[in-house]
Amino acid sequence: MLDIRRRFNSAILLITHDLGVVAEICERVVVMYAGHIVEDAKVEALFTNARHPYTQGLLQSVPTLTDTRDRLYQIPGSVPPAGTIREGCPFRARCPMRMDRCAVEMPPLVSHSPDHRAACWATQPETVA
Repeated sequence: MLDIRRRFNSAILLITHDLGVVAEICERVVVMYAGHIVEDAKVEALFTNARHPYTQGLLQSVPTLTDTRDRLYQIPGSVPPAGTIREGCPFRARCPMRMDRCAVEMPPLVSHSPDHRAACWATQPETVA
């Protein structure tokens, strides 16, 4: 894929759950949960400083070569059925950082830096929350 991208000087839209592939191939990543963008960043920024609890959970579940855990991390709960979350943050039932506001108001996607945005009340800059 990288060879094709270079040869034709084009972009590639890659939809995957494989964060290893994302780290190897992508320059930018958009993380979605239940149909909503929860984080958007350059790959290096996402892997070193994830801002959304869902992204943080995904990164914790990736095995490493030096991993000695018996079991990989698993985000508790299940993804809600499509169309059932009508208000608030769709990740709130599974979120270790949830607050009352999450049940009634979807957090906006706000900038943490010029190349990093996230939608989470708990991690937003003070001026927005």
